[in-house]
Amino acid sequence: MTGYRIQGPFCEVADNYRTDIDKGTLCRARSPTPGIVGLKAHKVTYSYAVSGKTGALGSVLFTETDRLPGTWYDHTDATTAIRKNEAKLGMSKYADKEFRKSAKETLQNIKTPQGVDVDIHFETRNGVENITVRGRRGTRSFQFDFNGLEARMKKLPQGTDVMKLFKETITEIFAAVIQLR
Repeated sequence: MTGYRIQGPFCEVADNYRTDIDKGTLCRARSPTPGIVGLKAHKVTYSYAVSGKTGALGSVLFTETDRLPGTWYDHTDATTAIRKNEAKLGMSKYADKEFRKSAKETLQNIKTPQGVDVDIHFETRNGVENITVRGRRGTRSFQFDFNGLEARMKKLPQGTDVMKLFKETITEIFAAVIQLR
């Protein structure tokens, strides 16, 4: 019978990680509903980069990237330093042909990063993070003072999630990202 499928679990490690796919296929994603192909609206995707020297807020921001679907690039100072060291090893006499090729590509990518819709740039000094969000529609700036965070945490009602202070600022940053992309 055309369009008839029995749905079944795939990779059922735990109930909350279950993905339903068609039995008897090699597909790792749920099959589309039978029907005319090509009439679905094109879904716009965006790309984002996080750059500069991140602090505590920048670290928390990386855990929240699923709130803005799209492609995320880590161009932070720490990650770039690791990539440069890896490329340096790849260009050494100890590397084989494939590693040397990969190292050249890594150096080229560092020199000319992938273009993105929005760049979230961090500058951190003495516990103060200055964040600049740059997109096609302009620029917005934010500041997160980790030094004053302890005093702000004491003002929160008993039992309040401390991460609330981080997430409020991240929500403001993500709102700016949406406006500026």
